[in-house]
Amino acid sequence: MKRDARVPVVELVSGDELAALMRSAPVQELIAGHVDVIELVAVRSYVGNAIRRRNGVRVVRMNVALDAGDSEHVLVLCHETAHHIAGVRRRHDQSWRNACAELLQRAGSLGLLSEDEVERSVAEVLHGSASIFRGLDGEAGEREWLNSEVLDRDRERLREQGIELGSLVTFRYRNRWWQGEVVQVNRKTVSVGEPGTDVALLRVPFSRIVQAKPPE
Repeated sequence: MKRDARVPVVELVSGDELAALMRSAPVQELIAGHVDVIELVAVRSYVGNAIRRRNGVRVVRMNVALDAGDSEHVLVLCHETAHHIAGVRRRHDQSWRNACAELLQRAGSLGLLSEDEVERSVAEVLHGSASIFRGLDGEAGEREWLNSEVLDRDRERLREQGIELGSLVTFRYRNRWWQGEVVQVNRKTVSVGEPGTDVALLRVPFSRIVQAKPPE
């Protein structure tokens, strides 16, 4: 009998989009041979965690509570997987940096990251602070590794499309495409609701919006 080579994804809490991403073929190819199991958790203390159990099983824990897009989850996954490649006790030394950079480049070749995301993240991990991957800042819940340049780029992209109150936006949520009306434009997200209701139902990050159509 042929052994199932896939890395199992254990949903300790319901994962929806994140679970689907972790089970996708590109992600499975990225972590094959480096991770034995992925566990989905909901915590406030970290965005990801690499654990090596006493029996040698290599676990990566991914946080479903993090409001992030696929690219950001891939960055976290590369970070934690690199800990298993370099050794979980070696922290963020040069071995970890090299391993993480190689994974980021591999993620790009698999279509999980754009060329720009690969270039910036590799430069940061090799020459900058690993803190961009450390995750949530406790009480504030802010992500230190949220890149302001990406946020500015997505904001400008939507501005060029003419996003404003009443615009119809198309975005992906829970593995489905949705369309909603902009009720409010926030600093990092837009609040959307059913067209014509003026009632906000979701806050959608700029990065998840693929199209904005100004009101007629």
